[in-house]
Amino acid sequence: MATLTAAMPGAGPAWTARVCWQCLRWLYDAISGARNDEPILIGSPTANGRQLAFEDQCRVCRHLLDGPAAIITLTPDNPGWTGWPPVPVCPPCETWLTGLAWDGRSARQLATRAIDGEYGDWLHPNLRSLSVAIDVADRATRAVVATVCERMGVAVAARGAHADAVFSEIPVAPGLDAARVVLMVGFDARHRLPGALGPRVAGWLTIPATPQQVAATLTQVLRNTRHAWDPVTALPVLRPVPMLPPALSVVVAHGGDVLEVTWLLRRFARGYDTVGVIAGKLVLIPRVPVARLGLVAERLEDVLRGRAVVTPLAGTPYPPRLHVSA
Repeated sequence: MATLTAAMPGAGPAWTARVCWQCLRWLYDAISGARNDEPILIGSPTANGRQLAFEDQCRVCRHLLDGPAAIITLTPDNPGWTGWPPVPVCPPCETWLTGLAWDGRSARQLATRAIDGEYGDWLHPNLRSLSVAIDVADRATRAVVATVCERMGVAVAARGAHADAVFSEIPVAPGLDAARVVLMVGFDARHRLPGALGPRVAGWLTIPATPQQVAATLTQVLRNTRHAWDPVTALPVLRPVPMLPPALSVVVAHGGDVLEVTWLLRRFARGYDTVGVIAGKLVLIPRVPVARLGLVAERLEDVLRGRAVVTPLAGTPYPPRLHVSA
């Protein structure tokens, strides 16, 4: 056994995880795949060809760090064995590692998911009438979008051809012939996001993205959903409804980076969940029964770790449409 620890400089451990050697070997392979641009997991970060040249680079995705970085260390139980040297990682990679270290059963195909089933599967409606173009520099993201579209029967248009939607990083290249734009946003581009939003934007996804996120956004393209965008959170403004389904209130900590919180929510909430703003308040509407709302809140608070407070909102119960008595 060994202890994996993440700590912020000058502070105590942010989290610790006890990991057996078999799980540690798997976790090491996942990290190596990310660094070598050969990801073994869906939604894994990648280096995208970046080389390690500076001390202030994340040791997983190799992006330059734009703020304090968590330091990951590994301490074996046996003092005669060598652990990992302390390495800095960016917030998205640290959060990704946290989830895998605490519970990687689904990713290791040791457990099935209640909605999607086996790891690698996802639900989606009939999207075969759509065509998309992909104008993304990040190689892994390009490959994920192309693979997901192929499995869903969505045509990928040749460069320069017309498409129903184009997946594009910020800034969107001029002259792209597509009715709608899906913005692909890396963590380091989050502060440029509000200025890139507009009526053509069907939605935005993080880099990396998951199949569920791609499918959910293309569903909005198919439905021709149009959003007004909140300039503070860069999230869609949701229409208040008389009967709010079970939801979560997310209150950013005083002085916190709002766009960091919204980016992490989009990255680590499930792709089917709705993240938006209602009456000026940041909310997440997960596709779960109300009885599980508290569990989702706990998971997201672990993801955000002090950046925000996540509180369940019970919502308004839907009255039955039909009463039958015998």
